[in-house]
Amino acid sequence: MENDGKASGYGKTIVLTSAIFVTHKTIKTVQEDIQSVLQQFRFTKAQYHWYEDADDATVYSFESPTDGAIVSE
Repeated sequence: MENDGKASGYGKTIVLTSAIFVTHKTIKTVQEDIQSVLQQFRFTKAQYHWYEDADDATVYSFESPTDGAIVSE
């Protein structure tokens, strides 16, 4: 990430960590911008942290195609 961030994933959850996620407005904008890509990769949850050891996170849950579904743009 350009803003010294980190991304990791486990199962169907992606965890994004960056200081830019200090505001809910920024988190919402990023989520709206990347949700379709996350769905193509079959993620169903995105967690946003503004620093790595933060106890709290903003979490978005959403539907994605099943693993066997073919996705085309």
